Amino acid sequence: MRRFRLKGIENYSPTCQCERCQGMCKRIPCKGTPTEMQRIIDAGLGYQLQLDWWSFSDFDLTLGKSRELKKVYILAPGIKWTDGANYPRDIFKPCECQLFIGGKCQVHGTKPLLGRIARCGRDADNDIFADFYNAVALIVVRMWSRPEGKKVIRDWRKRFI
Repeated sequence: MRRFRLKGIENYSPTCQCERCQGMCKRIPCKGTPTEMQRIIDAGLGYQLQLDWWSFSDFDLTLGKSRELKKVYILAPGIKWTDGANYPRDIFKPCECQLFIGGKCQVHGTKPLLGRIARCGRDADNDIFADFYNAVALIVVRMWSRPEGKKVIRDWRKRFI
């Protein structure tokens, strides 16, 4: 079984709190690894998480030929103004992260990986950064498809649903 590692970026910590960065928190919660979501649960914020999913094809993960579309369940910070344990899928409704309070991320120093590597500057719009971000996202979704990721979800459901 191949293990996926995020050497070099797993400890990257953001320092920016500009308006554009805050705008990302107001648009959609950031996704992270099972270990990061477990840290949020351990910090007493598990009630702020919700069940979400990523759909992808095997093509995305193997860079080979495309097969069936798969759905992988993940935990992510919840969206404000929603009820229940599942994300709304209406892209026209506000999707502010529940951990974004008073203009600040409540887990800023340890926020989920895809939020930490998101960029507010000019390089955020270039293709090389987009390719890097998407590659990391695919590694993260792969982590959730492993037994360790499924266990975090199972334990969270037992405790919070």
